[in-house]
Amino acid sequence: MARKRSGVLTAGGGLAIIAGAIGIITGIIAIAESGFGVGYLGIGGAIGGAAAGVSSIVIGVLAILGGRYALDKKNFMLAIILGGFCGLFSAWLPGLLALIFIAMSKKEFR
Repeated sequence: MARKRSGVLTAGGGLAIIAGAIGIITGIIAIAESGFGVGYLGIGGAIGGAAAGVSSIVIGVLAILGGRYALDKKNFMLAIILGGFCGLFSAWLPGLLALIFIAMSKKEFR
């Protein structure tokens, strides 16, 4: 019979998913605003805004994947790197809490 997750690990995985979702939303907003700013930012500013948006979306997706690894208790290193660190870059407060909670729950992983 599989052991249940602790509340700390569940909170860590959930916060990593929330941080990833925030990263995806801010990336979409950055891409949308970069198209509107071509007139006063120039083409370089628009390309920079779009690149920042795409990287935010990629990091957000990786944070969600890491949160899923944490909730499944599959691979501690992927959960901490993807869920914790990518979550930290997506949204610093939920990402920091996810990093701490996942690190505290290392013993629960297979």
